[in-house]
Amino acid sequence: MEHEIDSLRAIKDKEHHNIFVCNDLARQYRTKADELEEKHQQLTQLHSEFETKVQQKEVCFLFLKQNNHNTYLDGRKSN
Repeated sequence: MEHEIDSLRAIKDKEHHNIFVCNDLARQYRTKADELEEKHQQLTQLHSEFETKVQQKEVCFLFLKQNNHNTYLDGRKSN
């Protein structure tokens, strides 16, 4: 009888340990998932900022190109 009680106690202890390990793994998973989500948001923000800067540079380049072209034409007209 005592052997059965010890055996049941050992099974119960093992179940508690497994629950503890599973809960800890679930906590670790949530922590990593939250970190990944934060990194994803940062990456999205950086990408958006990059796209905005590229568009600004394209507009600036087109403006300078047009300005240079107009200056060239004005120089030809005055000759």
